[in-house]
Amino acid sequence: NQQQQQQQQQSSSTSSAKVTSTAAAVGLEEHEEEEGNGLYQGEWKLIKAYYGPELSEFPLPDNHTIIASFEKQQDSVSYRFGIKVANSMGTDIVLTGNKFEDGFDEVTIGPTIQSTMMMPPPELQPVEFELLGKGLPVVNKMIVVTTAENGQEKTLLMQGPTIELQLVPYVATFEP
Repeated sequence: NQQQQQQQQQSSSTSSAKVTSTAAAVGLEEHEEEEGNGLYQGEWKLIKAYYGPELSEFPLPDNHTIIASFEKQQDSVSYRFGIKVANSMGTDIVLTGNKFEDGFDEVTIGPTIQSTMMMPPPELQPVEFELLGKGLPVVNKMIVVTTAENGQEKTLLMQGPTIELQLVPYVATFEP
């Protein structure tokens, strides 16, 4: 019985060491410090989109605000991502710990994207079916950049081979 307990303790410390060394190998400990404040956390308003092999500007509806949200998960390297057009879509976004030369964080999407199943109005169908339905699964990197000298204005860029989404922090306003 005592021998079994010792084996379990050794096994536990070995697997813990493997996890720690794997995290160090891919740079997750450094990444965790950088992302510790939840850089992507919160709500973001989609302001511009590019889609297709040529990354042509994708027209967004003027009369509809598209809001995305990032909820940081306990593991500190993943977010629950949601976006609302007519339907609500959601998936997981995991920061791999790798950085591209241009400073972007490498991300993985999924493994699945969930969605409510209402038929959107005609003007929102291209946004849901083309831009997000086909484009979101190929997003492989993202970054938050400062777009003003005062450091207050930020833009979130989400990119993949055939998509670029530009989002700014969203603050709900209510008219009196």
